[in-house]
Amino acid sequence: DLEWEDKSDNERSFEIQRRRPGGSWATIATIGPDRESYEDRGLEEDTTYEYRIRACNNAGCSDYSNKSKATTDDD
Repeated sequence: DLEWEDKSDNERSFEIQRRRPGGSWATIATIGPDRESYEDRGLEEDTTYEYRIRACNNAGCSDYSNKSKATTDDD
């Protein structure tokens, strides 16, 4: 699971992006407010992914978070 700390008190959604290192970012989910985790499914085995998140509201979206890296198991 991807987890973060919700430091916003007025977000309407969170936008989650993923890429393979060196690849292009793609939005994989837009989820509701007051969430602090997301389960990314359907990933390839033994593969590294990078993630970033931003909060959005009626005024626009925040800057993206620092990127986080995770590698899937080779079941």
